[in-house]
Amino acid sequence: MTKTYPNNIRANQLKNSIKYLFFFTFCLLVIACSDLRKVSTSNLSNLYQWNATTIHPEFKIYHNKDSTSLLYFKINTNELLYSKKENNKVFTTKVKIKYRLFESFNSKTVLDSISIILSDSKTEDKKTAIIGHFDLKIKPFKNYVLELSTTDIYRNSSHQTYLLIDKNNPFNKQNFLLRNKQLIFTNYITSNEKIQISHKNTATQKLYGRHYNRDFPIASPPFSLYTPKPFDYSADSLFQISSYDTAIYLQAKSKGIYHLQIDTISKEGLTLFNFGNTFPELGTTEDLIYPLRYITTKREYSDLLESDNQKKTLDKFWLRLANNP
Repeated sequence: MTKTYPNNIRANQLKNSIKYLFFFTFCLLVIACSDLRKVSTSNLSNLYQWNATTIHPEFKIYHNKDSTSLLYFKINTNELLYSKKENNKVFTTKVKIKYRLFESFNSKTVLDSISIILSDSKTEDKKTAIIGHFDLKIKPFKNYVLELSTTDIYRNSSHQTYLLIDKNNPFNKQNFLLRNKQLIFTNYITSNEKIQISHKNTATQKLYGRHYNRDFPIASPPFSLYTPKPFDYSADSLFQISSYDTAIYLQAKSKGIYHLQIDTISKEGLTLFNFGNTFPELGTTEDLIYPLRYITTKREYSDLLESDNQKKTLDKFWLRLANNP
């Protein structure tokens, strides 16, 4: 038996169906477009807050070929949450790394993306690092922005960062790779290190170096009126490094700035800093005194610097303020 309905009921049903269809379509569009946002309109304040996340991965771009690049990553295991199953001595962790490639900060179009989960295990609480790399298919003679998200799955804590990729210049720092037993992600080195330097052009047999032996004063407070002196690009010394046993090595024995190039016609190259063997830790009494300039009077600061026993004067300064050893 077939049921029949009045025309007004059919019309209402049709209207309701259209409403539900419109609402469903609208939800799909919102979900689909929610990720199509420009990086320039995102809130990036967490990038400048060290305590915003528990993990702080390091990344490095290396242009190994014209058509590809390598994205190296380093994650300290002491910043990850490890867990173990009952009656199991092995601790495990899982980390997800996701990246998205854009043409610029104002672009909404994702050129490439990937998400991968890394697993690690250990039997004791030892400080190590998870190091690896991805292959990036990047066209030459262009610049890009790489958005990276690293998530500690067990802790549900994420870290986000952005890398500027410059594949427009074959002489810049992203065409160099540094190693000292393992990959180096920082741009500062110590006098004790013997650094192996690789360049995208495997035929490179020589590097031209400039050494700047400069001692920069501490930065002026934001409320002061100060005109900094322009940087003098005249190097204090020039040197060359030739390949030895199919590799190029650098040992920066003196403190200062080292600028390395494969071609002196271009200003681009690899810049490394030697701030002393304890950097970035504060290893001397002077290292502890300099930052106090922002919270001391001119007289207090002079007394600290000119003291015959800086350590004793520094201790007295803090004891006077805190009144507690």
